[in-house]
Amino acid sequence: MVFLRVYMFSKQQRFRLGICFSIFNIVQVLLGAITTGWSVYVVTIISPNLYTEKPEIDFVFTVTGMYGMFVVIHYLVGMKICEKCIYKAHKKSTKRHLLFWCLVGCNTILNIIILAVVSVKIYKHIGRSMRHSLEKGIQSYLISPKWKRTIDIWQYKLQCCGVDDYNDWYQLSWMDKYHIDVNNRISQSLRLSQEKLHFPVVPWSCCRIKFPMQCLHDPLQQAQSAHLWKEQPKLVVESINTDGCLNKLRGPIRLSMIGFLIICIFLIILQFAIIIVSRLLYTSAKNAIILRDPEGESPGYLLTRGCTGQAKKTVSELVLTIQSSKDKTYDFEEKPSVKKSGLAKFISKPSIPTMSPKRLKKRKKDKLKGHDSNEDPVSTEDEEALMLR
Repeated sequence: MVFLRVYMFSKQQRFRLGICFSIFNIVQVLLGAITTGWSVYVVTIISPNLYTEKPEIDFVFTVTGMYGMFVVIHYLVGMKICEKCIYKAHKKSTKRHLLFWCLVGCNTILNIIILAVVSVKIYKHIGRSMRHSLEKGIQSYLISPKWKRTIDIWQYKLQCCGVDDYNDWYQLSWMDKYHIDVNNRISQSLRLSQEKLHFPVVPWSCCRIKFPMQCLHDPLQQAQSAHLWKEQPKLVVESINTDGCLNKLRGPIRLSMIGFLIICIFLIILQFAIIIVSRLLYTSAKNAIILRDPEGESPGYLLTRGCTGQAKKTVSELVLTIQSSKDKTYDFEEKPSVKKSGLAKFISKPSIPTMSPKRLKKRKKDKLKGHDSNEDPVSTEDEEALMLR
């Protein structure tokens, strides 16, 4: 496994690990600063424009900003930890500080994950609460001066009208008999419901700013143009904003939540990368000092040597083992592989005839009966001459 392996790092490679460690810390600091800055923006700029949802939004983004600031401080300390891992790895305090710093970082990331999950749930609650607030504000538009001012500010600044669209002003009851002359001929002709006082009327804040003509928003007050609501309804719609205010109010909050979730993902990935790089850097730098060769190669590992099965070996023996395994691998790769040619396939090795046990025994007996090996061999002609004598 990758986590159980032992790696060899030269001085230059340890220097590169230190650079990676520092870059990761700088990126984390930037992410924390972005989180804090965006939280301050939401609390100071966006939240005051809301009404009933302001306390929930302030709470969520205040806590988010605090955690963002903690991330900034934590990874600024990480720059000092990186320096200690490179130049003071032999000290016992370095190991304690690195371990404590990594544990605090993991705890911070865990808290941010919990905050992100809670924030998503709160965002859903805020969305429902905004819809309820807008509907309540429309119904209280002519009753509550505070709601009237709030609705007008929203619709004018955001260039929107209603909750989902301008038809919400036609469908919600926000006018009563004290505001409208029900017996008026124009009122009776424009009335949309016989049971409720619903009319095609929207506030002036729904008017489109860039419309070149007079805004057609209230046929009861604009009696001379009241016929246009039936004769040219498209012109009436073109003079007012048709988009609802709910999506525009939730837009910055939704973008903030999405951005916060993306930052959380990057924080988690970079935290794991920092743990791996810092561990390799620390172990390699410490082993270089143990080997009394700060300029040379030294082993680095993620887990302890007991987990890698090298607990009984010293650092020197561990280096020799790694070097020998590398040499064997190199020799194996460099050894040429001999391939048989097409002619070699037809050349067979010389076969050695095998003897049965009986034949071998008989041959031994014949050797015992034969002449002495020290005498010269006698030819057949000499034998015939001796027989004639």
